[in-house]
Amino acid sequence: MDTLIVRPDKKKLKAVKEMLKKMEVPFETTSDRMYNEAFEEKLKRSDASFAKGEYTVITTEDLWK
Repeated sequence: MDTLIVRPDKKKLKAVKEMLKKMEVPFETTSDRMYNEAFEEKLKRSDASFAKGEYTVITTEDLWK
């Protein structure tokens, strides 16, 4: 088995997959993303809120209350 790494944009990826299916070439896809898109978006929103000063400071004395 040989490995072919292709990094097309989303539109081209769909076309590549369709071409492979029509040619009856077995393939599998994997994502090299560390996190899923929803989680990455949540992190970006959190960073933006922090940059705006929208956060709460909790002292160590109040941590377990």
